[in-house]
Amino acid sequence: MFFISETSYHQATSALGDLGTMGSARQSILELRRAMTDAETGQRGYLLTGEVRYREPYDTAVTEVGGNLATLRALYADRPDEHGETVDWISIYKHGHDGEAENPWGYVFLSFFRDNPAAIKRELAKRGNADVHWGTIELASFISVLLTTALIVPTKPIGFINWRYMLFFLPFFYLGHCFSYLNGYFRHYGANPDKPIAWGVSSYGKLYNWIFFYNGYHAEHHFRPKVHWTKMEQFQRQISELQKQEGVRVIDHAHMLGFLDPNLPKRRRHVGAASEAVS
Repeated sequence: MFFISETSYHQATSALGDLGTMGSARQSILELRRAMTDAETGQRGYLLTGEVRYREPYDTAVTEVGGNLATLRALYADRPDEHGETVDWISIYKHGHDGEAENPWGYVFLSFFRDNPAAIKRELAKRGNADVHWGTIELASFISVLLTTALIVPTKPIGFINWRYMLFFLPFFYLGHCFSYLNGYFRHYGANPDKPIAWGVSSYGKLYNWIFFYNGYHAEHHFRPKVHWTKMEQFQRQISELQKQEGVRVIDHAHMLGFLDPNLPKRRRHVGAASEAVS
């Protein structure tokens, strides 16, 4: 069940991770480019002619550049916006307070009940009908299998359902998701949600990454989601110096044991300041 939950988590994250900000970011980049062009034109005009009238478009453009850069930083920061939404749709900061991570107990045991299939379908629709089609097939197949196994061998005293199977299956189904969310929590806790390169926490243990398809390279996954898991180790070597500069956090344990990390930051401490650099 844990592996099913992990697979679903990665599929959803890969499919939905960039959708919420892509259009806004593209617009901000276009505005930034226009403002920089205006600033350059105004500066050149002032330097060539000495006329003060060229200073006005320059000063206006410089102000706009600062605003556009701030907008881009905000778009790719994983803290809740004014509507309470985060870039990562299952972010540990979404239900936290004052921009900090949610309590791990709440995140692990409540996230299962926060999933909204309708919202997921709307986000998938932005990628095209094919993703919606296969997502619907996956959900329908799961429900069909569940109902078939629940009804195929009815047991007393409830004559129309195999209640023993349901009593066994449902707790493990829920706890499997909880285990997945525990893993997800420590893939992000202690990272810096204001820097895309440092969003995730990485763990480079060989056995862990062999078993979990290099899931330990989570900071790298957030920085470049489309890099295939077989190339994560090579990609990490390419950006290791940049990771050191930006303070990417690395732990020695597998993520599901992240709570054992001796350098785990305090929850009320600013996580960006507590990041451990890549060694």
